[in-house]
Amino acid sequence: MPVAKLDIIEVPYKGAQPAYTDLLGGRVDLFFDNTTTVRPFVADGRVKPLITSGSKRDALMPDVPTAREAGLEGLVLDSWIGLFVPAKTPAPVIDKLRDATNKAVQAPDTRKRLESNGWQVISMSQADTEKFVRSEADKWRKFLQQAGIKAE
Repeated sequence: MPVAKLDIIEVPYKGAQPAYTDLLGGRVDLFFDNTTTVRPFVADGRVKPLITSGSKRDALMPDVPTAREAGLEGLVLDSWIGLFVPAKTPAPVIDKLRDATNKAVQAPDTRKRLESNGWQVISMSQADTEKFVRSEADKWRKFLQQAGIKAE
C-alpha cells in the first residue's frame, strides 16, 4: 500500500473555537479534536470525519473508522475522565465519594445524558482505578520520551 507524503504545518490555537473558525473558513485543512466537540459540525455536514483515535469505533459515529483500522497502528488515544482527591484523604471519605459518584453516573437520567454525548460509563474498583491511572501515566511518559518532547 503506497504511503501518502504530506506536508503538515502546525498552527497553534488557544482553544478549539478559533481552530474551527479557520477550518470552516477554509484557512486550515485538517484539525484534530474530540468527537464530542466535532459532532454538531459533522451532523450538519460542515466537517467530514476521517478517523477517530479510540481503541474502538465511536458509538455515535459508527461509520468512521479508527486510526488502527485506517492503518495507523500506533495511534490509539482513548479519552477518560477521573475523580481525584489528595493522597492523604482518609479511606472512609474516598469510599463515600466513590459510592456517591457511582450512584450519580448510574442514575438513568445522568447515564442517558452522558451516553447521548458519546461517553461510556465505566466503573472500576479502587485497585483497578489506581492500576489504570498508573499505566496511563507510564504510557504517556514513555511516549513523550520516545518523541523527544520536553516541558517548556
